[in-house]
Amino acid sequence: MSRNGKLIFGFLNLLKPKDLTSADVCNIVKKTLGKGLNHKKIKIGHGGTLDKFAQGVLVVGVGKYCKRLSEFLKCDKIYKAQIRVGEETDTLDPDGQVVLKKSYEHITKEKLQNIIREKYIGEIYQRPPAYSALKYKGKTMSDIIRSKELSKEKVEKLIKPRKLHIYDITIDRFELPNVEIGVHCSSGTYIRKLAKDIFDDLDSCAYLTNLVRIKQKNFTINKALPQSEWNLEKLITNLIKEEN
Repeated sequence: MSRNGKLIFGFLNLLKPKDLTSADVCNIVKKTLGKGLNHKKIKIGHGGTLDKFAQGVLVVGVGKYCKRLSEFLKCDKIYKAQIRVGEETDTLDPDGQVVLKKSYEHITKEKLQNIIREKYIGEIYQRPPAYSALKYKGKTMSDIIRSKELSKEKVEKLIKPRKLHIYDITIDRFELPNVEIGVHCSSGTYIRKLAKDIFDDLDSCAYLTNLVRIKQKNFTINKALPQSEWNLEKLITNLIKEEN
């Protein structure tokens, strides 16, 4: 893919808005570059899925840099999450249906800090949520549940726990039933599930109302390109080329 005889390739640090999937973002970039450069076979990919309800840093590879996206799949990430305590949805996010309600008045900030320090800092094992992009026989777990091919309970049994590393969790706001946390974690961490597990251990329940990816590798949200600027000129001028 070229423009004025120059090859077009690199990484894009895009600010994914709410209500777009990571695949939607890639399709927008592909259409914009393809139409603008009159090139139908542009190679585009992303370096790690962000849930549809989430926003923040989404690294997109263009051209030959798609081969290097695995660098971002394996790297550490930083998130900010808003949590609703005392209710749980089937998807553990605001797009799901409330399936559980429990009391939360017994929870204090000190109890939350203690459970985080005792069980959720360092190396942990996490079973990913049933509603996820994980695949089984070529289909995502989310699609399998929604198509009623398998129940949520059966899908949960298929998913094995994964070893992760949580470097830090900060409590940025504690005003029950609303809590905000910051999480610095290894790749593969599901923040939705982390919130559920923490508040399960506190004899309550929870789901995420908002999630923002602040940093992925060396790409930060303050330098991410917003959707209003995803035009041909901005996309090309914001391509980042890094040495291996």
